[in-house]
Amino acid sequence: MNGLALGVDIGGTKMLVVARDPSGALVSETSIPTGPATTGAWLEREIREFGQSLDGDVERVAIAVPGLVADHAEVRSCDVLPRLVGWRPAVDLVINDIRAALASVIDSLDADGPVLCVVAGTAIGAAFTDIGGVDVFDGADGWAGELGYLPMGPAPDGQVQRLDDLAGGSALLTALQLPAGEVHRRLATDDPAVRAGVETAGAALGLGLAACVNLLNPRTLVLGGGTCRFAGYRDAAVRTAEAHSIPELWTSLRVRHFADERRFAADGALAAARKSAAEAVERRGARS
Repeated sequence: MNGLALGVDIGGTKMLVVARDPSGALVSETSIPTGPATTGAWLEREIREFGQSLDGDVERVAIAVPGLVADHAEVRSCDVLPRLVGWRPAVDLVINDIRAALASVIDSLDADGPVLCVVAGTAIGAAFTDIGGVDVFDGADGWAGELGYLPMGPAPDGQVQRLDDLAGGSALLTALQLPAGEVHRRLATDDPAVRAGVETAGAALGLGLAACVNLLNPRTLVLGGGTCRFAGYRDAAVRTAEAHSIPELWTSLRVRHFADERRFAADGALAAARKSAAEAVERRGARS
């Protein structure tokens, strides 16, 4: 490939588009707000206009979305951006955003065993590899890893809550009744109520992490996402996960950050697209 490649990370509050040249160097990037009213047609227009603003031809586009994706092509379910359901953009690859995050880890990490990747953003998602640390475990329909749907026990009204309801970024901001920027500001001034709310959400995520560690026995846990950037959230998650994991499993676990905390999903989508293209070439060669 001699032209530019666009990696796109679509989230519940923003879309990040990253342009890289054939060597992998960053050429340009843009961040565009999103929300529940966001449509696929609007996203395609924004991506196309960004590509046209660049000095060079765009040869590959790969998109990461926060939902269930069928055949690397169509969005089948998306809680945070419901109007994307049924969207089938004309690009090289569409991939679940947590799968993309895991692809970025596999692309940059010298894994020697199973890898568990957990992203805490607007909602919570997970992806994991097999025992060799390279091949993704997809499940029967390719949709394994919906950690945010983990039942966490009943609320005071008797309704069973999901991990998303307790630890997701959207739920946290709703509980605090503050925008993200104000949460960061109040954490910087050590506001006790905000700090307690953030740490409570982080501890809830930690219970979900412990469930994954005890069930999957990964060698590496990579934890990140926008909600992890709230001071105290990630620390509370790791502390709680350690307290509730089988000690022997936790002792053998390495907890890592993403190499690039902002671009991991966009770059992971590109890594997945490169792998898919290489596999297609191999299949054609095997048939000839």
